[in-house]
Amino acid sequence: MKRFVQTLTTTGLALFMIAARANASTVTFNTNGSGTGFNGTSSLVLNSTSGAAATLTFLPEPSSTIGVPTNANYGIFTILCNSCSNLAGGGGAIFPNFTFNLMINNTGPGPTFAPIATGRFVGTSEGNNVYRDQSQIRINWVPTILGTGTNNALTGNFGATSFDINQTSRIVAPNSGANDGQTTVQGTVRGMTGVPVADIPEPVTLGVVGCTLVGLGLTRRKMRAGR
Repeated sequence: MKRFVQTLTTTGLALFMIAARANASTVTFNTNGSGTGFNGTSSLVLNSTSGAAATLTFLPEPSSTIGVPTNANYGIFTILCNSCSNLAGGGGAIFPNFTFNLMINNTGPGPTFAPIATGRFVGTSEGNNVYRDQSQIRINWVPTILGTGTNNALTGNFGATSFDINQTSRIVAPNSGANDGQTTVQGTVRGMTGVPVADIPEPVTLGVVGCTLVGLGLTRRKMRAGR
């Protein structure tokens, strides 16, 4: 009996460690799915309506696998106005108000029982003026979180994954930013509090944990009886 208990305990612990290593906490997602675009269309380019000719373009995140929790980039807005002057010169471009749909597609790996899920952040902006050295465009996002489970999901279930987004994206001027005119849409990808995204116990894992606990309990009783 003692050998059986020891074998059961050792085997249970070994299998549990293997299962934990196999469930790496990573998430793969993209933002280039159908529905991403300006004003309810799939267009990723918005043109100025008066003043200098200018464009605001969005470059989606095609595919990204990241550890969880971590900061995430959902795509890049780039504003271009070759004929804009500085604010002091008064020659700028004027953009109209607009909306922007940002589709988040959670494609895995995650737990095997969590299907692929899609959610949508909706950005609204009053447009505004853009000069070579200054941009007055801001985009405000709602909701600010997608997941966990089916929270704000359009399709599927995010499982333990949640996607947060910074509430406001301030579009930089054409000659500003780490790269001229580029603004990265940023957020955070995380799992449930205290539960890594891909580490939610599955039935097999729960069984292994149960056997391990039983083995540990029997071992403890055996030790007490031998005193």
